[in-house]
Amino acid sequence: MAAVAGVIADLAVEAMVTAGASYAIVDNGGDIALSTDREVTVGIYAGESAFKDVAFRIRPTPFLGVCTSSATVGPSISFGTSDVACVVAEKACLADAAASALGNLSADPKAAFGSIRDINGILGALLIVQDTLATWGTLPTLVHASVDGACITHA
Repeated sequence: MAAVAGVIADLAVEAMVTAGASYAIVDNGGDIALSTDREVTVGIYAGESAFKDVAFRIRPTPFLGVCTSSATVGPSISFGTSDVACVVAEKACLADAAASALGNLSADPKAAFGSIRDINGILGALLIVQDTLATWGTLPTLVHASVDGACITHA
């Protein structure tokens, strides 16, 4: 069940690309699949964390998954303490499952990153827990962006 939203996002973007789209983005509750011929900014909402208005600047790409899990934001269940557990991968289904695992282990960032480090297709991850931000791997450039909390899925 940890990858259902990512799978649906992947399938929708794949269908759009097959139909000829050069710019396709599906955001399924924080689980994003995209294929784009232009730069895209993807906001990272960390709730009450110290980190506000943070985003990834994503360069044109044939396919990418950017998925987020959280113990403090949104309706999903997490067994960790993360405000944001975000994984960037070649596919959203993989990023979705890995973000869930990362979030569940977020009390120990080193162990959390270690749990996904050797999985083929995962490019990088970002973890926010209150006033701590940690990254691993190769991520899109982090930039400042206005992130509207009213646009976030809530329980």
